[in-house]
Amino acid sequence: MSVAITVLLLWAFMSVSRDTPTGQLLRRWMVDLPAKALNRLRRWHLMLAVGLVGLGCLLIWYGGNDGLRVASMTLPDMFSWFTTIEVSTYVDVLTALVAASLLTKVRCTWVVIETSLLRFWRRARGSASGSKEGVDQVAGALTGHASCAERPRSPG
Repeated sequence: MSVAITVLLLWAFMSVSRDTPTGQLLRRWMVDLPAKALNRLRRWHLMLAVGLVGLGCLLIWYGGNDGLRVASMTLPDMFSWFTTIEVSTYVDVLTALVAASLLTKVRCTWVVIETSLLRFWRRARGSASGSKEGVDQVAGALTGHASCAERPRSPG
């Protein structure tokens, strides 16, 4: 049930935020890639799948249902592994992260904060010392570009 709700929430987030990068990523993962994969299917893929399912049914029938019993004995172990790992927690965290990245534009917020800080530092450093080296070092530290402080200066 949790997986179905997660998929429905992802579809809702994708439809609400089509223009955001995360919405485009969700569209690529949930619409474009499956459509391309289904478009590549040919007749022999279907025949191979039907043949493998038929082979499995034939082996279960021929083995006197022993294969079915062995497969059904692994189900409790598989469910215990799922509850041990707590897959639902990971699904909930992933849903929260996708929702947060869709509903808030973190990158735009960071750019606004970054430019405000740069403007503040340029005013403070420019009026106090009149040199631009300190401003470039602060700009390089804020933007993550170390080359801001090391770039060659034009004369004048």
